[in-house]
Amino acid sequence: MGKHKWIPIILCCECFLFFILQISGCSGQAPYKEPVFPSSIASEPETAEFYQDEQLNFTFRIPPCWISENPLYTQETIFDESSKNGYTSFYYAHDPSVPLLRIFLESQEYSNDEFSVQFSSLCKDQNVFFLGENKNGYYYAVLPESCSLPIGKEADLYNSMALSENDVKRRFSIES
Repeated sequence: MGKHKWIPIILCCECFLFFILQISGCSGQAPYKEPVFPSSIASEPETAEFYQDEQLNFTFRIPPCWISENPLYTQETIFDESSKNGYTSFYYAHDPSVPLLRIFLESQEYSNDEFSVQFSSLCKDQNVFFLGENKNGYYYAVLPESCSLPIGKEADLYNSMALSENDVKRRFSIES
């Protein structure tokens, strides 16, 4: 009987370990990997590809990790003539519902935790930061806080394309 009393304890420990290891896989979302920071991006070859937004009057230097033979990103610009507010979204090409970055032009200044009612739903639970200002208004960037794709190759590719706040600021410029 001495050896058999350890069997329930061992089974219980195995079940506990199995449960703990499965928790991370049950979320249905890929774990968010921190973006590559500018110090490591600086060693990448720079691209000459720029996105120039005529409506919102800014230029964004496309990161090398967004460029390949097949497009890895798409973009769309929304501009409201009446409010003079607008934004450009850069989306992950393999799932256009997943933004990589949004750049907003607001006609008035807001703090990083508030936005015009027009755009507040797009900024909820996101990393929002100020980029600059000109006569047209105030520019803000919005980065996703986490990857919303299921665990796998697509999420890994998306995470490899994630940018840091400093990298967005370095690649962004306002046209006069």
